[in-house]
Amino acid sequence: QQTNASGQLVQDLAGGGIYALEVSSPIYLVGSTFQGNSGVNGGAIGSIGESWTVLNSVFQNNSATGHGENPARSGTQGGGLGGAIYNDGISFTLTICGTKFIGNQANELGSGAIVQVVDDVMGNLVIDQSTFTGNSDTGDVQQSANHPGIYVQARDQVSGTAGVTITNTTFN
Repeated sequence: QQTNASGQLVQDLAGGGIYALEVSSPIYLVGSTFQGNSGVNGGAIGSIGESWTVLNSVFQNNSATGHGENPARSGTQGGGLGGAIYNDGISFTLTICGTKFIGNQANELGSGAIVQVVDDVMGNLVIDQSTFTGNSDTGDVQQSANHPGIYVQARDQVSGTAGVTITNTTFN
C-alpha cells in the first residue's frame, strides 16, 4: 500500500477543500461554495468520524480522483469515494439542508455527491430541501437507485437506507 509524504495511506486522504479529524463538536458550513476541488476521496470535504451540518451551500464540479475504494482493492492505491463529501468513521451524523450538489464525480460506489460509512452503524444521514443534479452514480456498486450519487452505510445494517432521512429533495 502506498503512503504519502506524511506516512498516511493514500486511501485515507480526503478533502480537496477541507479535511477534518478529531473535532469534538459538530462542524457547521453555512452559505459556502465548493467548486472545482479534487481529492483522492472527498473532492470538497473529507473527514473521519465528524458530524457536519451543511446549510445553504453549493458543491459543484468537485471530484474524488482515486481508484480502488477504502480499504484499497489489491493492485490499487485506493480512494475514489465521495465526489463532494467523504465521511468515514464511528458514530456521526451528516445533516444537509438547502444545499445544491451539481456535477460532482467519483470513481467508486456510485458516490458522485456523498459517501458516508459509519463503521459502528450508529450514524445518520439527514437531507432536506436540497437538489442533486448530474452527480456521477457509476462505479462498482450503485447502492441507492432512488438517490443517485449517494452511497451510505449508516445504521442497523451494513448498507441500504437505515439511518437515512431525505425530505423535500430533488434528484436529477
